[in-house]
Amino acid sequence: KMAGASRIVAVDVNPSKFEAAQKLGATDTVNPSELSEPVQRHIAGTLTPWGLDYTFDCTGNVDVMRSALECAHRGWGTS
Repeated sequence: KMAGASRIVAVDVNPSKFEAAQKLGATDTVNPSELSEPVQRHIAGTLTPWGLDYTFDCTGNVDVMRSALECAHRGWGTS
């Protein structure tokens, strides 16, 4: 938020982390295990029309990295 983000999406399979994420500035929280569609389709299609400007992964898991990349807005999003 300090950098001017209007929306910050926190993604985790552990919903007990969402309260802390919101205290740190998350405006939206997503638990991929509760979705009926892939998380990238949910974020770049349902939650937002085209995806996010910036995405990053803190796990080092290749599948999570790919999902983060696919959530970035095509054309100018950075992952």
